[in-house]
Amino acid sequence: MRDFIYDLRRTLTGKFTITMIVLIVLATVGISYAAVSVSSVSSVPPNSEAYVYPAVFKTAYGYNVTDFVANGYGQPVSGLKLDSSLINETASTQMYNISGTTNGHGYFNTTVALTEGNFTTYGYFSSYISGINTTFESSISILKKNESQSGILPNMYSWQSTNNLSVYFIGKVANPSSATISGIEIYYASANGSAMPSGTLYYYVQNTSSISLPIPSKEMLKFGTIGGFYNKVFTLPLNASANEMNVVVELFPPSGGAQPLVMLPSATLYSATSSGALLEAILQVPYEFLIPILGIFSAYFYYGKDKASGVLESIITRPVTKGRIFLSRFLGGAMSFLIALIMAEALSDLVIYRYTGSLLSSSYFFSILGGYLVEAIAFSGLIYIVSQFLKSQGGILGTGIGLFFVMVLFWSDLMAIILYALHVNSAVKSGVIMALALDTISPSTFPSLVIYLRSGFYGSAFGVGSGYPASSVGITLVSVILVGLFWLFIPALASFFLARSRD
Repeated sequence: MRDFIYDLRRTLTGKFTITMIVLIVLATVGISYAAVSVSSVSSVPPNSEAYVYPAVFKTAYGYNVTDFVANGYGQPVSGLKLDSSLINETASTQMYNISGTTNGHGYFNTTVALTEGNFTTYGYFSSYISGINTTFESSISILKKNESQSGILPNMYSWQSTNNLSVYFIGKVANPSSATISGIEIYYASANGSAMPSGTLYYYVQNTSSISLPIPSKEMLKFGTIGGFYNKVFTLPLNASANEMNVVVELFPPSGGAQPLVMLPSATLYSATSSGALLEAILQVPYEFLIPILGIFSAYFYYGKDKASGVLESIITRPVTKGRIFLSRFLGGAMSFLIALIMAEALSDLVIYRYTGSLLSSSYFFSILGGYLVEAIAFSGLIYIVSQFLKSQGGILGTGIGLFFVMVLFWSDLMAIILYALHVNSAVKSGVIMALALDTISPSTFPSLVIYLRSGFYGSAFGVGSGYPASSVGITLVSVILVGLFWLFIPALASFFLARSRD
């Protein structure tokens, strides 16, 4: 037994094992960091963007212009230069240009005399940006007494005016204290400068594909009565049940009514990024090549190479059997794969947590670990089998590289050719089942099989046809376990008995 433990420890502490573990860990952590860091900086930070809310009221004293600017958190933006114009759409040459800078509260106010022209629209010049990265703005019709209008602004903002020279704006904003739950900003402007009157805010989590708008308040959840402000951000009491769902928000008068004062027709306000789904997606392509290569080369360096060169024969002169050497080398390789994958997952999880705020769930952790561990051990087992028949190092390594090309790089193409030769229609369910069965012949497809099981959905075969529920094409917990056990034990047991039979 001491000789077995010694050889096992030698395998685990060998240069190739250490190199392999370091390679997997560094590659996985590096890929994870690159993916999440790039995606996190691809969009403009909320505090570096501005949304301009225009409001122009035509009164007996002139055109009252009120511009309010808020950043992506709904906070006022001061010192932003605005270049805008009043336009007569029926006489495009009639224009009055305005220029100003927002004050410490995010406002720019001015009045234009009625004698300057009969204007109908208010808009901005594209060159008004100053000192801020990204700004969204929109033109708006000039608001007149006894008229009500509505419209949509960029970034899911909507507005609606009333017939008493006031206008409501409502939209989704980022939450500085949570990356999961977004806020709702409500801004109110009026010709007389008054604060927003009282209103009752309702919301509805849309769990159907379509719905008729506006939604009656009795069918919505009540947030509460609000009012007495010009601009304010609210956070709705949403939880994970609203994850990635559209939310409708409506503000009604205190007395109720069929029509809301303003409505946000659709916005995703709860979005919890799954670190498991992110890591799964990040690893799928690089691991498709890395894991089989490591399984092949590990078996070659710790068994195939020594067997072909006669090193194992010198060890066998001691009281050590070929079967025991096989077990120590094979188990050492399997344990090194396990250690490398656990370390890589754990460190990558910490990297992703820094950007998403969520850790891997146990289901994701074990599905990722199990899928790639089975694949690595399976390819290693295949090389152990090859080593029982081939006598040269070059032959063993060349066969391993050939297996990589056939069972990894060109496997999907090869299976597509077989399906075509058998006249199997992979666009129908029976053809999809056949394609899936052929896929399982290669251990390189096992991680994808685990993903299908976890997600409950099997995608189209070779890019043809539609997807199916996983269970409907035979992907169940039992079938996946059976395939995994086959690749874990059959190549290993076959090579083990072949090695023992030659003692």
